[in-house]
Amino acid sequence: MDDWAGEKGKINTRRIKSMVVTIIQRKLSQEEITKVLVDIKQFPDLAYIKPTLLTSFSEIYVAEVEGEFAGFCAVETYKGIRKLGPIAVCTRFQKYGVGMALMMKVLEESKGKRTYFGTSNQKIREYGLSVGAVEYRNVWKLPADIKQASVNLILGYLSAKYLYEMLRKFLKYGRRRYTFFVLS
Repeated sequence: MDDWAGEKGKINTRRIKSMVVTIIQRKLSQEEITKVLVDIKQFPDLAYIKPTLLTSFSEIYVAEVEGEFAGFCAVETYKGIRKLGPIAVCTRFQKYGVGMALMMKVLEESKGKRTYFGTSNQKIREYGLSVGAVEYRNVWKLPADIKQASVNLILGYLSAKYLYEMLRKFLKYGRRRYTFFVLS
């Protein structure tokens, strides 16, 4: 794949499997938030996101395919540390590389900044390793600053609905290996 066309904060496009994916940094619309909340009920690895959280992330990168909302990647910053995710791709656009395109774009924008992300997606795991991220398979082995940022940010996710969805998906899908990646 070629480098992204465009500048930071501007529209960026890339052709993936005969689709033109456009990624732009912007807020989600209420319609897009509703669509994501419906779709994530079927995602085995994304428990639940509070609707208010979707409007409060530091940065959101939105993927569109031919003008249609396809997914997003959120970025939150805590004491100079960037946490990537959640990443959510609408069911209709899954398996086409949209999530990977979002990850690649956000990591490109994060170059030179302390950044981390977690995933159970094998393709994103392989990509993390290919860009030189350090892999941690145990949350307790993460560097202290990353653990502190992670705990602080996770507290924003917690709710009864989040815990319910996490348990429901664990019982339905089982537990997949979750790993963390850190870039300095």
